[in-house]
Amino acid sequence: MKGKYWTGLVSVIIGIGGVYLLCQSKTIYGGDAGDLASAIVTKGVAHPPGYPLYTSLGIIFAEFIKNGTAAWKIGFLSSLSSLLSAVILFDIFYFLTKKIVPSLLTVFIFAFLYPVWLYSEVVEVFALNNLFTVLLLWLAFRLYSQKKRKYLFAAFFILGLSLTHHHIIVFLIPTLFYLMWRGRIKVTFGNTAKGVLLFFLGFIPYFYVIISSFYNPPVNWQGAPTFANFFALITRAGYGTFQAGSFVGHQPVLRLINIYGFLDFVYRDFRILGLILIILGIVFLYKLNRTVWIAVGIGIISYLFFLFYASFPLSENFMLGTFERFVQPLYILLSFYLLFGIVGFEKILFRVFMYISKPYKARTFAQLGLFLVSIYPAGLFILNYPKINSLKNDFTAENLGRDILNSVPKDAVLIISTDTPLFNTQYVYYTEKKWPEVKLIHLTKLYTSYYKDQLKKHYPELLLPPEDVSPKDKFYSLVYQNYGRFPIFSKQPFGDSSGEWLVNGLLFRYFDHKDIPQDEEIYNLNNKLWSIYHDPYSGSLAKYNNLLLSDVLRVYSLSHQEFGYWLARRNYTADAEKHLLLAEKYYPDDLDSYAILAQTYMLQKKCREAEEQVNEMIKRDKDLANAYLLLSLNYSVCFNDSGKASYFREIYEEKIRSKETDLKKL
Repeated sequence: MKGKYWTGLVSVIIGIGGVYLLCQSKTIYGGDAGDLASAIVTKGVAHPPGYPLYTSLGIIFAEFIKNGTAAWKIGFLSSLSSLLSAVILFDIFYFLTKKIVPSLLTVFIFAFLYPVWLYSEVVEVFALNNLFTVLLLWLAFRLYSQKKRKYLFAAFFILGLSLTHHHIIVFLIPTLFYLMWRGRIKVTFGNTAKGVLLFFLGFIPYFYVIISSFYNPPVNWQGAPTFANFFALITRAGYGTFQAGSFVGHQPVLRLINIYGFLDFVYRDFRILGLILIILGIVFLYKLNRTVWIAVGIGIISYLFFLFYASFPLSENFMLGTFERFVQPLYILLSFYLLFGIVGFEKILFRVFMYISKPYKARTFAQLGLFLVSIYPAGLFILNYPKINSLKNDFTAENLGRDILNSVPKDAVLIISTDTPLFNTQYVYYTEKKWPEVKLIHLTKLYTSYYKDQLKKHYPELLLPPEDVSPKDKFYSLVYQNYGRFPIFSKQPFGDSSGEWLVNGLLFRYFDHKDIPQDEEIYNLNNKLWSIYHDPYSGSLAKYNNLLLSDVLRVYSLSHQEFGYWLARRNYTADAEKHLLLAEKYYPDDLDSYAILAQTYMLQKKCREAEEQVNEMIKRDKDLANAYLLLSLNYSVCFNDSGKASYFREIYEEKIRSKETDLKKL
C-alpha cells in the first residue's frame, strides 16, 4: 500500500504542480495584487493587516528567482503554496480513508475548482492562507488520532505564524479545539506555557513591519513605527477587523445575502455532480466517522458566520470578486464531504454489484465504476483551463496603469484612490520606473496622520499642507499650493470654486478659472490620449468575465462617459455618441451612460434611438423615475407629441410620489 501512496503523491506533485506552473500569470490580476506586489518591490508595508509573512517571502522570491516579471516571481509563491496544500490534503484524505483513488480524485477536484485554481496562479495572499488552513487541519487530525504533544506544539506555532498572514484563520480555531478536546489531550501548565510561547514566536514576521516602516518606504500603510500605528495596522482599524470595509451594511437581510451568495458560488464551482457527492458525503461521513463529521461542520458554520458578519455588498463584479476569494477555506472543508461522497459512491456500487456477481468481481466493478468519477475533475479542468490560462499573458490590469501614467506630463502630480486604478498604476509605477518625476499620491492616505512624512521623503519638491489645516481641507491645500509649479491630475473631479477639473482622458486636470484652455485644445488632447490607450477587451475580458479584472472595464467606461458628456454639452454629438456607446459596452450597468446618450440623440433629432436608450434604462430598472422624465422630454422636444409627453410626465410624477411615500414609511 505504501507504494500506491507514493505513486499517488507523485501524481499530485506532477499533475497539479505541472498545471499550476504552466498557467502561472506573468502579470497582476487586479484587486489587491498591485498593492501587494508594490509593497514587495519597494520592501514596504502592504495594506492592513500588513501581510508581513507574505511580503517577506515575496521579497525572497523576487530576489532569488532571476527570470520572469515581478508578478511571475511573486506569483510563484501562490503556485507553490497551492501545490503544498494539495500534497497535504492528499495525505489527510488518505489518512482518513486509507483509499488512494478517492483521495486522488478529491484533491484534483479541489485543485481545479475555479477560485482555488485562479488564486494559485496570481499575486494574492489566499493560496498561502489555504496552505496554513490545510496544515493546521493536518496537525489537528494527527493530534486527535495519535495524541503526540509534538503536533500540539507545532499547531500552536503554525497558528501564530498564520495570524501574521491573514486573520481569517481564526475561524478555524473552533474546529482545532474540538479535535483537541475529542482527542482527550492532557493540558498541563507546562504544555500550555510552551504552547503559548510557540504561539507568540509565530508572530516574529511582524518585526518586518516595524523594521520596514522605520525606513518609511514609498508603500507604507503603517507610517512611523509607533505602537498606535502598528495596532491600527494589524487590527485593520480603518476597515473593521473582520468586515469587508467601512461601507458594509448591517441589516440582517443584507448579511443573509452573503450566505445565499456562497451557496450560489458552490453551485457554480462544484456543479451538480459535486453537490450530489457532497450531500452523499455528509451522510456517509456521519455514519463512518462522527468526530470528523462534527469537526468539519463546526468549521463550515464558523466560516459561514464570517461571511455573514463581513457583509460583502454583492452588487457589482468587484465586490463579487472580493467575496470569491473568501470562499476558499469553506471549499477546503467541503472537500472532506466530497471525499466521503466518493467513498460512499464506491460502497454503493459494491453493494449493487454484490447482488449480481461474486464479491471479488463486485469489488472490481465498483473500482472500475469509481474511475468514472474521474470525468468530474477532468471536466472541471476542461471547463476552467481556458479561463485561467487566458490570464497568463493578459496585461489588462497593467495596461490600465500604463494608460493612466501616460496621460500626464513627466513632472505631474497624480492623485488617485480606489483599488483598481490606484493599485494597478502603483505596480507599474514602481516596477517599470519610467515616470521618476511623476508624484504619485494616494488620496485616502492624504487624510492620515502619517502620510505627510512619506511625501516629504519621497517628493521633497512638493509643498505640503500646513499642520493647522483641517483634514477636510488638506486636499485643496495641496492642490492650491502646488498649482503653477506642477500640472495636477486626479482620477476623479472635485467641486471647486477657484477652478475646474477638466476631462483628460482617464483622468481630470485641475485649472484655475483664468487658465482654462479652449474647448478645441481639450478636444484634441483627449482624442490624442484615447488614440494611444489600450483596448480593455484586447485580453481575456473579450471572452471571460473574470470578476476582479473586469472592474477595469468599469474604469474605462466611466472615463468614456465623462468625455462623452463633455462632448455632448459642446455639441460634438457624433464623437459623444461614439464614447457613450463604448461606455455602455464596457459597463452596461451604469444607467447614466444611457441617459446621456438619449439626450445626445435628442439633440440630433434621432428620436427613435433616444427612445431605445431610455427603454434600456427601464428594462434594467422599471422604477427609475428619471427614465420616464426622459421619455416625456423625448416626446415633447423630439417627436413633438404632447399627448405622450404628458402621459410619461404623469408616470414620472407618480414614481416620485411613490418614492416619497416609501421614505415616509421608512
